[in-house]
Amino acid sequence: MSWWQQVRSDRNKAAQIRAAIELSVSLSPTELDHLWKLAYSSDAVRNSFFEQALEFPATAEQFNRRADVAVQAAVGLDHDRREEIYKTAVLPCLQHPPTHLSIKVACIRIGVGLSKENDNPQFISFAVKTLPEAISETTEPIQLWTLTETLKTVLGELGSAEAQKIFAQLITLMERITEPNQDMALIGTLRAVPGTLDPQQLISLLKWPTSVGARRSTLLSLLEEQTGQKFDNNLWKMVTWAQANGLDVKSPPKRPDE
Repeated sequence: MSWWQQVRSDRNKAAQIRAAIELSVSLSPTELDHLWKLAYSSDAVRNSFFEQALEFPATAEQFNRRADVAVQAAVGLDHDRREEIYKTAVLPCLQHPPTHLSIKVACIRIGVGLSKENDNPQFISFAVKTLPEAISETTEPIQLWTLTETLKTVLGELGSAEAQKIFAQLITLMERITEPNQDMALIGTLRAVPGTLDPQQLISLLKWPTSVGARRSTLLSLLEEQTGQKFDNNLWKMVTWAQANGLDVKSPPKRPDE
């Protein structure tokens, strides 16, 4: 077999594995069979698999549905293979960021799947800039949960200044969204932001017209964690405490983009 024929054969094998990814929540028997094929494949097929996953927005979206198991199948416990995939799939995304959101997310999912989020500050910056946007554009519960958990993974590496920036970014996104699943995903992410949150910021969020139900409960819980107080999910108990401690509860709410 000539060199070109081998390259084409490897690419076709990788394409068959990638094409087996389905839309169902659970892995299908067909998907599982193809993941085992990926695990047994040559390095050339593995590299082609990730190259194709990052080639187009549609292939990236497909890959993102099974990113975790795909990375595990391709890498296993091989440290050298882990470094090779990071070098060929992730680093190029950092050096020349793709334009489409789904491809950016796929790069991040590969990096986190390789547990390389701690190795490169540029990766952390890329992830915290990309993932909140992806969360704000996703309504599917499983994908929202995956994106949120991925973001939480990288948040722990932020410094205090960066943490405040991501906190402000999440608040801005929260004001725009209307889907309950998106709302809970973003609020859950607020808990993972390192450092201390300003109680007045949380109180200001509680003034919003949309701060009812689960959002209100979560914000009250966050305020309890930050202040050491106990509000028992009672908004007015919190208001009484806030007034007694000189915090502003009476001024009108302010939209984050104003």
